[in-house]
Amino acid sequence: MSATGLVLKTLDGGAVAVRVDAKTRVSVNGKPASLPEVEPGFVAVVAYTVGKPGTKKVKKSLALTVRAFDTSAPA
Repeated sequence: MSATGLVLKTLDGGAVAVRVDAKTRVSVNGKPASLPEVEPGFVAVVAYTVGKPGTKKVKKSLALTVRAFDTSAPA
């Protein structure tokens, strides 16, 4: 994780880099949060814009929301 993005492990074992900016909304366990509050091991759902594959615009993909959940926390 960095100030501009995070890397997520996918269900198939791969990895996806997600770019974020000041407009990206972040939540942890349903409550508003900041990106540093998303810890390794959390489960996350990300909604993002998609750049056009095969062009420089793919690098412009940007997370709109990051919803993270601590699955070890009591319900």
